[in-house]
Amino acid sequence: MAAVTVIVATYNRPQLLRHTVQSIIDQTFRDWILLVVGDQCTPETAEMMASIDDPRVFYENLPVRCGEQSGPNSAGWYTAASDYVAFANHDDIWLPDHLERAVAALGQADAELYMGATIFTAADKRDGHPVFREQSPADRDLRQAYFNIPTLFEPISSWVTRRDLIQKVGLFFPAGQLHRTPVEQWVLRAWRAGVRCHFDDTVTSIYCNAEKDRKAVDAAGSIYDNTDAEGAYWLAQLAVLGLEGLREQIATEPSKQPGTWTFFEPPYRSNKPEVVEVFDALLTDATAELYRTRGWDGYNAACTILDRTRGANLARMLQRRTGAGLPLHKDWKAVSVGLRDTLANDTRWRRMNGDE
Repeated sequence: MAAVTVIVATYNRPQLLRHTVQSIIDQTFRDWILLVVGDQCTPETAEMMASIDDPRVFYENLPVRCGEQSGPNSAGWYTAASDYVAFANHDDIWLPDHLERAVAALGQADAELYMGATIFTAADKRDGHPVFREQSPADRDLRQAYFNIPTLFEPISSWVTRRDLIQKVGLFFPAGQLHRTPVEQWVLRAWRAGVRCHFDDTVTSIYCNAEKDRKAVDAAGSIYDNTDAEGAYWLAQLAVLGLEGLREQIATEPSKQPGTWTFFEPPYRSNKPEVVEVFDALLTDATAELYRTRGWDGYNAACTILDRTRGANLARMLQRRTGAGLPLHKDWKAVSVGLRDTLANDTRWRRMNGDE
C-alpha cells in the first residue's frame, strides 16, 4: 500500500491540470498514488488523464456535480486507505520535495496535519508574466482561522494530513450550509478537536494566481475561459533554475513587498464601516474561547445580524469562475460512499491499496 494518497479535485481545466499532475509525478518522495476526482467533467479531462503513463495515477469522474472542491476532496479522502492524505488544487504546483518534507515532519514530529508554506503569484503589471507576490506568514496557528483569515491556511495544496483525522474532525462541509468557507470551517473544527499541526516555513507549493488577474479574466469572460497555463511556466523555471534556484528567486522576488497585498487580512474589512463594526465586535479573543469550548461562532452571528445568506460567498465565486451558481446536490457523504464503491471494483486500485 502506498504511504500517501494524493487527492486532486478538478473541473474542466485539463490544460492546467496536466501541469499540476506533472508536479506530483516529479516528487522526490515516490511512495504515493494519485486520485484525480472530476466534478462531473466533460470528456476532455478524461482524455488528458488517459494520456498520463503512470500506474500510480487514477481518474474518476463523479456522476453528480458538487460545484465546489469540498465535495470531490471529501470523497477522495473518504476513499483513501493510506496512512497519509495530501491535497492539491488542479491549477497549483508542488515543489519537488513537498511530500518528502511533509512525510518527514509527520513521521518525526508530534503532528497530525502538515501545512507547507505557499508562495502566491500575480501577473506582472508590465508584461503579464507570473511573478511571486506574497508568502504564507512564518507564524501561524489554527486559532487564527476564527478571525476570518482563510488564506492563512490556503491553498489546500499545502496540506498533508494523517488519514484518521477524518474520524477526529470529519469531512469538509458543503459551502451552501456555511457562512465561512469549507476550508476555514474545517480548520476551526480541527482547532476545537485539538489537532496538532506542523507549519513549515519553507515554501513547498505555488498558488497559481496570475492567470486569475482581473484584466485577463475580463478579456476571457470568466476564469474558466482563460486558458493560460501558469503551471507550465513554473515547471519550466524549475527545469532551468532547479529547486534551490527557484527558492532563491522566491526569497528575492522584487514584487514580494510587505503591504502590497492584502491576502492575509480578514476579507470582511473590505466592507462598509458599519459592517466591519459588527464583525469586529463579535470576533474577539473572548468569543474565540467561547467557540473553542462551546462551539458558538461570532462570525455566524455577525452574518445573521447582517442578513447574509449561507453559501453566498461561494455562489459569487462560482459565478466569476464558471458562470454557474451553487448546485443543488449537497450530500458529500453520499458522493463519498459512491466513489469508494466505484473504486472497490477497480482491480488496479485494490492492488495499489494492498487489497489483492
